[in-house]
Amino acid sequence: MKIACYGYRIIMFSLLVSVVISAGVVYMALEINTFLLLVLIFPVFFCGWVVWFFRDPDRQVPKEEGVFVSPADGVVLDVIHRDGDTPGGAGSVFISIFMSIFNVHVNRSPCDGRVVDVSYKSGCFFNAGGSRASERNEAVTTVLACTSGEKEYRITIRQVAGAIARRIINTLTRGRQVRRGERIGMIKFGSRLEITIPGELVGEVLVSPGRHVRAASTILARLPISGSDQ
Repeated sequence: MKIACYGYRIIMFSLLVSVVISAGVVYMALEINTFLLLVLIFPVFFCGWVVWFFRDPDRQVPKEEGVFVSPADGVVLDVIHRDGDTPGGAGSVFISIFMSIFNVHVNRSPCDGRVVDVSYKSGCFFNAGGSRASERNEAVTTVLACTSGEKEYRITIRQVAGAIARRIINTLTRGRQVRRGERIGMIKFGSRLEITIPGELVGEVLVSPGRHVRAASTILARLPISGSDQ
């Protein structure tokens, strides 16, 4: 099982804690009651769960041109078509994805593009599945510039912290070129990810609320049939 590099420190810390607790349990079991050895299940389970949480499986990225893939594993919360909120007046498509503690939490780029901006906003830590999280929670926003035909468009990706997640990792820097499906960071222990795509780039949305998606593999939307390659 491949492990995300973002989790090495936490894994080592949890392993150390598990070893210390296990040593104490063994000592007490030998002194008091050997049935206490059953308690060893808990630190072993905890350490194993932490390692499992930071799994980072390779994914088969669709080769089809002109598509946007999911930037995260999880369940689609919202698919909202917004009118008139872009310079071209074509509106945009907003898609939010909730990641539970059981999902892979490594985030991926939804398309090829150039990093225009990465910004951090401090905030609260409401439940990532609720509506307040989008507006008030701590978040990191990444803006990608991608081209379609002769035009350049802006794709916005927001990594939003949750009630348990308190650490957002974003490895991108301004000017960097990224490829569709490339790893861009992680949100630790339950969170939310949002993507906003200009309406001119969306010919068809392929997901709806309640749909389970996989980062880098599930196609969220396609360019219009008449659009040029991404």
